[in-house]
Amino acid sequence: MCPNQRAQHWSPGEESLYQVMNGVRVLEVAGYVCAPTAGAILADWGADVLKIEHPIYGDPYRGLRSTYVDPGRPNPMLELPNRGKRSVGIDLATDDGRDLLYRLLETSDVFLTSFMVDALDRLGLDYESLKKIKPKLVYARSSGYGTRGPDAAKPGFDGAAAWARAGLMHRLTDYDADSPAEMPGSVGDLTGALSLAAGIAAGLFQRERTGQGTQIDIALFHMGIWLMSQTIGAALLGIDPDTRRTPRLNPPNPLVNTYRTSDNRWIFFNLLQADRHWADFCKHVGVADLIDDPRFANIDVRAENSKELVAILDEMFGSKPLDDWQERLGTLDAVWSAAQTTVEVAKDPQALATGFFSDVTANDGSHFFSPASPLQFGGKALGDLRAMPELAQHTEEVLLELGLSWDEISKLKEAGAIS
Repeated sequence: MCPNQRAQHWSPGEESLYQVMNGVRVLEVAGYVCAPTAGAILADWGADVLKIEHPIYGDPYRGLRSTYVDPGRPNPMLELPNRGKRSVGIDLATDDGRDLLYRLLETSDVFLTSFMVDALDRLGLDYESLKKIKPKLVYARSSGYGTRGPDAAKPGFDGAAAWARAGLMHRLTDYDADSPAEMPGSVGDLTGALSLAAGIAAGLFQRERTGQGTQIDIALFHMGIWLMSQTIGAALLGIDPDTRRTPRLNPPNPLVNTYRTSDNRWIFFNLLQADRHWADFCKHVGVADLIDDPRFANIDVRAENSKELVAILDEMFGSKPLDDWQERLGTLDAVWSAAQTTVEVAKDPQALATGFFSDVTANDGSHFFSPASPLQFGGKALGDLRAMPELAQHTEEVLLELGLSWDEISKLKEAGAIS
């Protein structure tokens, strides 16, 4: 990607198309990934998101040791949940700090948090307390395991709550594997963030119609269950879907299956209407002699002879590298895809054409690209974004907007309530 691609998808005149949250202020008291990413999505959509952080330590996620850290470049692990916000350093353990937060709350529409229930109660940041200050408040919270039940007060990160406990790890691990499947990124956090942002939008919509605020909760555990809804739905009906996992070498529909190429890459075919595509598939793959073969003539007999057909197709796909197959299959009018690497996805012409990689302006004025939040408004790509703020970068700016004098700000700094 080149910097000149920025102009292809957005111009200032189109700003209103995607800044649907323009005029909304979000007060974020959260850490790590899920709730902060919801805040970043709202910032993408035009909201003014104030990230309240401890004046010295900040969001604990800032101290993450990441394999993606490359000196001199932005850290995508930190940028995604925190871009587009203003950071305000306030020590909420102090009376002055909490008073400041309450004053900011009066100017805000949404309170977004991931703090544990006991911490929220101790700091006076629970829904009932804040509703007294801002009756129309939309209060949104993420947690590990929900607000009720024996584990309501139990901390839970994405890997434990959404990936392991909700069944994703088990479901995606081969029976004979030496180690379990590795979580491919923040699965529960990012789906939870989008769900939380949607919930906040619904809460704001309800407030516009009724004048009433609301409380919104999502749990990482629930997000994992949601991602497993079809198989867990079967379990709720008394079926054990883990005993019915589709074997690659003998699937019920060999045209919904993966095949390995000669250069050790994989192609996934998703031909649900197998009879409709059978003849065209055979011609493209180079097995036209199988079109009228009685063993494979329709979906029922292909299921009966699945193992035999997969063996034939394995040999065929194993004879050519992925590039050859992609060229050959380019005219196949059916659903299929190569299993792309993340580097290939970053260069995918379809992602580029739809403007899904937004330009982000860093604090030093340089530019880099980042995946946009997946919703698009007005048929347009998301516009230019601002990078994550430095810790407490906007404290003075925000407090001056609130009406504090420089003398008051200095006294709060001396008292350790702000930075």
